[in-house]
Amino acid sequence: MSLSEEGRGQAARLAETLAAVKLVAVIASPLERAQETAAPIAARHGLPVQTDPALNEVDFGAWSGRAFTDLTGPAWDAWN
Repeated sequence: MSLSEEGRGQAARLAETLAAVKLVAVIASPLERAQETAAPIAARHGLPVQTDPALNEVDFGAWSGRAFTDLTGPAWDAWN
């Protein structure tokens, strides 16, 4: 799930706020919204975003990022 326009603005403002802080790394979970938040911070510092799967929430595999209305079928029913 992507950040909204508001979320992108918040990430940009956070990058501006952190501009004076010396960062040696920017590490984010593999979730799209975490990567989008980290990107302007890392760019401001000339750093890559390092992805750490250990920071992921629950990995739902093929279900990740899908709307609840799209999650149907026997596997979904069994999990719930």
